[in-house]
Amino acid sequence: MTDPCLCNDGHASLKVPGFSDVPLDLEIYPQNRFTHGATEWAQWPNLTARELAMLGLMNDLTEEHGWHKNIFDDNLMVDWRMHALSRPLISPKAWDWCLAELQDKALYFEQTGNIVVFNTGAGIVKSDAVAEMIQTELRDAAKLLEADEKAPRQQVVLNLVDPSLFPLVYGRTRVLMDSGRVSLDSTINSFGRGAIVLDIPPGYFRPRRNVRRYPSWSEEVTPRATNSDDERWSARSQWLPCEVDFINNSGTDVRITSYVNNLHPIRSRALYGTIEKLISQSIEPWNQILIKQNRGHTPIRIRTYGVEPDNERPKWATWDNLRKLESDRSNTAFKEAVDEIKEYLALPEKLEGREGDQISPTWETENGGLSKALYTKWKRLRTWRHPEPGTAFSFDDWKAGRAGKTIIDRKIDDPDFNTCHNF
Repeated sequence: MTDPCLCNDGHASLKVPGFSDVPLDLEIYPQNRFTHGATEWAQWPNLTARELAMLGLMNDLTEEHGWHKNIFDDNLMVDWRMHALSRPLISPKAWDWCLAELQDKALYFEQTGNIVVFNTGAGIVKSDAVAEMIQTELRDAAKLLEADEKAPRQQVVLNLVDPSLFPLVYGRTRVLMDSGRVSLDSTINSFGRGAIVLDIPPGYFRPRRNVRRYPSWSEEVTPRATNSDDERWSARSQWLPCEVDFINNSGTDVRITSYVNNLHPIRSRALYGTIEKLISQSIEPWNQILIKQNRGHTPIRIRTYGVEPDNERPKWATWDNLRKLESDRSNTAFKEAVDEIKEYLALPEKLEGREGDQISPTWETENGGLSKALYTKWKRLRTWRHPEPGTAFSFDDWKAGRAGKTIIDRKIDDPDFNTCHNF
C-alpha cells in the first residue's frame, strides 16, 4: 500500500499533517514505518506475573557495578541467588533462567556496551557506551543552560529545553507554506518570514462513523465526538521537531540541519554537535528495540493461556460420595465425613476478609449441604499456581525462537500463535 505524498524538503509546498489540506491525524501506513504504542502495539500474549518479576530482577542486577563479570563468579552467585529467591515470585527455576539469560547478556554487553532489558516484544536499551567526552560536553552545556534558566531553584525538575515552550500555535505561528526551509545557519535571519497558519488544522474534526486510523484526504470535514484516539492530537499547538540527516550513505553519522526549538543556534551551537553524537550512538540501540507491526524482537518466556489451582479439593470429597453419605445421616460414615469437613472448614484462609460465597450455618442438615460447604471453602482457600519458565520450552529453545509451545493452550486459535521470533 502506497503512502500519501508528503513533502518537507523546502523545494515545494509544505505537505505534512496539519498543513496544506493534509489531515492532522494522517499516519504513514503501519507496514512502512515503526510501530508506536499509542493505539497499535500491545504486548500479546500478556506477560505472567512471574515473568514480570524476572524482568525486574534482571534489570536490577544489571545496575550492579561489574555485573557483567560477576555473573560468571559461581561463589558470588550463591549470594545473589539467595537474595533473588527472597523476592516475590522468583523461584529456583526462575532464578536459573535469569542467570542463564544474564550470562548471555553479559557477553553481548562486553562487545557493545549495551544491554536490552524488559525485552519481550519491545525492550529498553541501557548503555555504558556513551563516550566520557560526550558526557562531559553534556554536563558543561547543561551548566550553561542552567545559568540562563529563570525558573525557581527549588523546582525539582528543570526543563532546560522544553518542547512545550513556544511550540507551533495554530492561528499565530508563521510557517513557510509555499517553499523554503529554515536551516541551522539561517535561523535568526528567518524571523518574520512565512504566513500565519490556519486557526484550526485541516481534518481535525471528522464524522465519528467514518473515522479511520489512516484516513483519506477526501473525507468530509464535520465535527465528531471525542474519543481516546483524538487525545493524541491537538487543534491548538504542535511540538516542533528538528531535522536530522545522515551524512553518508552508510554508517550512523548524522547532522542536525534545522534549529532545535528553544535551543539557541548560536549561543548553544556546541551543544548541537554533542546532540548529533548522541543521536549517532543511539541509532544502533534503536535498531534493537524498534519494531514493525506485531513483529517483536523477543518471545515471551512463559507462554500460557490459563492457570491451575495451587490446591486440590480433598480426594475423598467427591460429589457422588457425599451425596451417598447424605442418604443415610445416621450411619457412622456420615458422621466421620462431617467431622473431616469441619476440620477442613477450620483451615485458615490466606486472604483475610476475602469476598465470596458464605457457608450456610445449617450445611450439615441441608440437602447437598456437605458438598456445597466443602466447595465454598475450597474456593475461598484456592490460590493459583504461578507457571514456571522452562515448562513448555527450554531456555535454549527460547533463544532460538522456538517458543510457541504453551503450558495451557488457549481455546480459540490465534493466527499469530506460532510466530517464531529470533534475537
